[in-house]
Amino acid sequence: MKTKKIFSTLLIAAFAFSFTTTTNNVSADTTTPTSVPQLNLTVTPNNDGNYNDLKWNMSSASQDYSYKLYSKKSTDAQFQTIPCKGTDTDKVHVLNVYPDVGNNLKSWMEDSNPEDTKGYGKGIIAVDEATISDFNSNPTKWLKDSNGNWKYDVIYLGAWDCDNGENLNDSAVNLIQSFIESGRGILGGHDTIGYTWGNSGLGKLRNLFNIKIGNWNGDYSQADIQSNAGVWGSNITIKRHGLLTNYPWNITQNGDKLNVPISHSTSQFAYGDIWMTYTDGTYTISGTSPNQDLLQHLNFYLTTWNNTAMIQTGHSEGKATSDEQKVLANTLFYLAQVTDQTSWEDHKGQDVDAPNKPVINSVTNDTSKNQISLDYSSTDNGSTYDYYVEATGKNDGTKVTSDTKTATVTTGINGYSIVVDQNPDTIPGNTITTTSTNYVINNSYKNDFYVHIAAIDKAGNISEVTHQKVTVDTAANISLNKTTDNLTVGSTDNLIATITPSDAVDKNVTWTSSDPSIATVDPYGKITAVKPGTVTITASTNNGKTASCNVTVADNTVNLTLFMQDSTTRQYTITKDEFTKFTNWYNLRANGGTLLDSYTFNIPGHDSLPPTQETISFKEIESFEIMSDSIPTADRTNTLTLLMKNSTIREYSLTNDELNKFKHWYSLKANGGTLQSYYIFNVPADDFSPDRKDYVLFNNISSFQVQ
Repeated sequence: MKTKKIFSTLLIAAFAFSFTTTTNNVSADTTTPTSVPQLNLTVTPNNDGNYNDLKWNMSSASQDYSYKLYSKKSTDAQFQTIPCKGTDTDKVHVLNVYPDVGNNLKSWMEDSNPEDTKGYGKGIIAVDEATISDFNSNPTKWLKDSNGNWKYDVIYLGAWDCDNGENLNDSAVNLIQSFIESGRGILGGHDTIGYTWGNSGLGKLRNLFNIKIGNWNGDYSQADIQSNAGVWGSNITIKRHGLLTNYPWNITQNGDKLNVPISHSTSQFAYGDIWMTYTDGTYTISGTSPNQDLLQHLNFYLTTWNNTAMIQTGHSEGKATSDEQKVLANTLFYLAQVTDQTSWEDHKGQDVDAPNKPVINSVTNDTSKNQISLDYSSTDNGSTYDYYVEATGKNDGTKVTSDTKTATVTTGINGYSIVVDQNPDTIPGNTITTTSTNYVINNSYKNDFYVHIAAIDKAGNISEVTHQKVTVDTAANISLNKTTDNLTVGSTDNLIATITPSDAVDKNVTWTSSDPSIATVDPYGKITAVKPGTVTITASTNNGKTASCNVTVADNTVNLTLFMQDSTTRQYTITKDEFTKFTNWYNLRANGGTLLDSYTFNIPGHDSLPPTQETISFKEIESFEIMSDSIPTADRTNTLTLLMKNSTIREYSLTNDELNKFKHWYSLKANGGTLQSYYIFNVPADDFSPDRKDYVLFNNISSFQVQ
């Protein structure tokens, strides 16, 4: 019996095991696997709008989600959360927790002002207010709705000097920490971190702000850094550019300098993104002063890190310039970093990289047209960003993360800022001179000059400046067509200057006379003889090269003495041209070449006497003489005596050569071998008369003898 019972039991057990196994196998084959939510992200650059267009969707979702966007420049190491809301239909909701006084944010953001009727919040920022004491009493009531959902996108704490002695309690701080960790933003005003608060209030959360503190009153027991100081100022400089500086307000359109009420940092050291610093700020030290490395973290007006920020608004007890109110609006917008939407135009992902340094292809300096022609080029550098989206389930807090996507936004070259001058390091401004890659300047240079060009893209980024020296080919040498010249008073001549090399840009020549009372020269090299003497005419280039011509100016008049047949004399001062005309007539008449028996002298006027004329008969003239230049006296060993037909005697001391020339002339003339009717004797000066030339007519000589 026992054996049957045992066998029976085994059969039942085996059957049961078989049934159970079969049932489980069927269940595994027919049950549908649980779907895993997938978060997909696409990023498309909008180059014209200077932003990245983000779109994402959740597939296989079993609940609703909120989203946070993470971004970084591809060259950065760490992702940060970024803004993702702030439109007319999806406003940024802000709770201003203020220290019983200083609740100005709402009016600044919402009240009409001369720049926007919707306030500095531009209609996309809505502000509620709570005193610190009310907030401390029930922070949950202020931050969450009846369903436990967060009511606000951003908390603004402040703003008053010393935070008006008010501080957050621990329960408020703990809830704010949860608020921050949910991805929502917080902006701390002046003295909300640091000051004397140490590890209390927002000081407990300073790591989330990436801020370290010293101590303001000498107690370093709660300090991160064993030194302290403050930086003061009312002028701030924008040090970082991007969404926070140009959306919704472009606060850089008038440059990188802003004006705010006087404020200061209070022994706070920012290690996050410092957007603005005090310009030429003064330092206040109340304890151990920071070293140079710490000073770069101490000097900040506005710093951000992820969805947290600190601004020094509040020291001046409720005062704020329009610049400061715009900075506040931009920062609140920047900190709104949680959304229920599934798309976003990321204006933080802007083109912030400057174009390449321009390349100057050619420079033409055309002095003939007084123009400089430039040809140059540059290319823009886009900014590359990495993105991912994090979704948080509203029912169970489950987090889903998308893959990382990359996009580059490139706005393109907008134009060029150009300066041409003679300074080597001029920096062009940020005003576009031209949008073309060719430019003509209505000016030219005769000496070396510099071209300075910067490229500007459509986002306003300015490239490094290209400075190019342009060497102007100047005159290497100048020469004249003659180096000596002989002129008579009143005559002119033209000097011609030649500059080498022939392609020298500056061929201008300046002409000067060493003594304009002797000879003048005009801007074109024309010399005019004024009075007898010697003068130097110099041609000079603008780079100091010179060439000269020595000019001798002789008197243009001669003193003529006529010896008449009746033994009288006539004296005339006439021009050399007049004297030449007279001798030509005299010679022709003596040889029968003209029937004119008389010659009329044109006698120039002088001093107050007018020009006159006087007529002399040929038959009345026995001989004539003129004053001459210096005549040598040496070797005059021969005495020539002329017996004239009018019974007068003329005596000349001659060299052998002169005597032979006279004899030769006399013989030729006597035999009809020459038409020269007179012989010219060169007579040296003696005690009674100066050097002269005697013109003796052949027909008036009766005879001669030589001793």
